[in-house]
Amino acid sequence: MKQFHIVTIVAAALVAGCSCDPHITVPISEIDGLTEPRALELTRSALRAAGLDADSFTPIPYWPDSPSLFASNRMDPETGYVLWKDAAHDSGLVWDYSVSIRRHDDKAVITVRRPK
Repeated sequence: MKQFHIVTIVAAALVAGCSCDPHITVPISEIDGLTEPRALELTRSALRAAGLDADSFTPIPYWPDSPSLFASNRMDPETGYVLWKDAAHDSGLVWDYSVSIRRHDDKAVITVRRPK
């Protein structure tokens, strides 16, 4: 498993109703040549950094009948998102969290969001 350093962890609790999105920031080199397994690893790390029990989460295909779990951007294939379902709690939703990976200057920002 490739090691990486979390440069910044934004302290934001999802249950506290924070208006900001919890995210981690990693060096841009962490997403160079981004593969689906690496995207899953990075987005799961963001779930953990947000204070969630990421081990109970399962990635969900972003399109019905698709085996792909990382929805990459066609213009920049090293950015995109992964949808996650919390298997431990039935929310009634198809997915519980969307975790995006995007470039921002000299770093990559990985953001955790819940559907509204």
